[in-house]
Amino acid sequence: MFKATISLVAVVGLVLALAPAAQASLTGPGGIVAPSGLNLGDKYHLVFVTSTKTAASSDLISFYNLHVNDAADGSGLTGVPGVTWYAIATTSTSADAKDLFTDASPIYLLDGTTKVEDSYAEMWTPPLDNRIFKDEDATTIPDPGPWGGEGTIVWTGTSEDGTGKGGLMLDGAGDARGGGIYAEDPSRPAWAGDWIDGHTKGQDNEFRVYGISQELTVIPEPATLALMGLGGLATLIRRRRR
Repeated sequence: MFKATISLVAVVGLVLALAPAAQASLTGPGGIVAPSGLNLGDKYHLVFVTSTKTAASSDLISFYNLHVNDAADGSGLTGVPGVTWYAIATTSTSADAKDLFTDASPIYLLDGTTKVEDSYAEMWTPPLDNRIFKDEDATTIPDPGPWGGEGTIVWTGTSEDGTGKGGLMLDGAGDARGGGIYAEDPSRPAWAGDWIDGHTKGQDNEFRVYGISQELTVIPEPATLALMGLGGLATLIRRRRR
């Protein structure tokens, strides 16, 4: 009886000690970033621009999906088995980029605080709330100043409304359309679709690619799960005392 009482007191004390921290400890699958301000069970997407570059040498969307997944897998923030990443792009053989997702979940950068848009559909009614200016390690891509720069061009093959850019979709030959991490023409701030539709370049050039995660769900991190387990243990001890 005395031992059971001591055990119960110890468990309850530990639960209470961990509770404040655990209540705020939310994450995504495998410990991936969970944006601040979301609650347990909320859905979201993460988006980044690759630090690595590639030529637009294929008409297969799988080629560009592989590029963003390779970038994500090499990151300590996003290298989580079971999480799939997709290129925000349109090739001559793929569906339009705007049709990639139909859910209404918000889109965040990997810093866990910067919201790009309230939903994927709203990314196609520019301007974006925030541009996609962080890579798979949440490192900011430097802004080179007026007119951007080739280091900030992103292969997309896509018009600002999310459909394939006629004659300029990614297909490995000739020219294709690209976007820019920063404004192509700072004198025209209202023209904000240039994040996806701002440059025409030869497809042998090597540029970045936008990557977006599958829909993710906010879950408790391991410490929170441990707290829940301790709570269950406390309940079990109380029942045994009866």
